Amino acid sequence: MTPQQRIRRDVLKENRLTEEGLAAMSPAERKAIEEEIAPIIAKRVKALEEEAKTKGKLIGLPSM
Repeated sequence: MTPQQRIRRDVLKENRLTEEGLAAMSPAERKAIEEEIAPIIAKRVKALEEEAKTKGKLIGLPSM
């Protein structure tokens, strides 16, 4: 599981949802949920990337 997939799983879990639950929703319901969680996931992925860059610089690894 990639870091992005883990973040998505965690955001869904925080909202008491699963991939299976999303798949069972109507297309309109699913779209509304996806639109709601997409910015949260993007923000967390960006924070994770920034953290990785910072840690890489701190220990002398090449930046990504």
